[in-house]
Amino acid sequence: MSVEVPEFESWDAFNEFLDSASSEELHALAVKHAECWATLSFCDVDQMLWDEAEDWGELVFTRVLVAPNVDSKTLQLAVETGSGDTWHRAFLSSTIMDSSAVTKEILLQIPADDMIDDVEVAEQLFFHSVASIDVLLYALNQYPTNLIDALIYETVRDMTEDERKSNRAKRDELRSEYLQKFKTKWEEVLKSDRKSTQEEQEEFDEFLELGANESF
Repeated sequence: MSVEVPEFESWDAFNEFLDSASSEELHALAVKHAECWATLSFCDVDQMLWDEAEDWGELVFTRVLVAPNVDSKTLQLAVETGSGDTWHRAFLSSTIMDSSAVTKEILLQIPADDMIDDVEVAEQLFFHSVASIDVLLYALNQYPTNLIDALIYETVRDMTEDERKSNRAKRDELRSEYLQKFKTKWEEVLKSDRKSTQEEQEEFDEFLELGANESF
């Protein structure tokens, strides 16, 4: 039995639908608008929403993913739909991870392999509340360089060489904070998920060791 997908003529009508729609209705709406996202082209409804907010997070496809009754089937659709470029892919990945329906199985399919656009995606993957040991290692292995180094670089990449030197103490402090933050998350997940294998622990320890040494 097919699910009828309504047309929305106002922002309020769209919001009311998202708040009350069933998971089947939300999935049907996502299917209808998946191509709009994948091609980065606006249908009439998306154009209306864009004119109101000029925000990628307010389009039909992305709003559905964080609706109250969305389920993992729709998140799976989102992962498989993809995006027109890595920036929009990263935006979609972050939106999927913000959904209350996200599972570790979904997290293990989220791409985080772009050195520029996926820094925050990889970080969000690692520190996600439902992350498992497998997800933590997946995030670190997907990202093409050391994530701690990349996160610190994000804070200094627009600085001149002189500015970087003068902010060395702050960078060292930030590095120390990140090292402790990653270690704490790892230990928390070890307690809630499972014990790591020796190989997995050595892999994580190597990540910390690399992260402790500045490369730029």
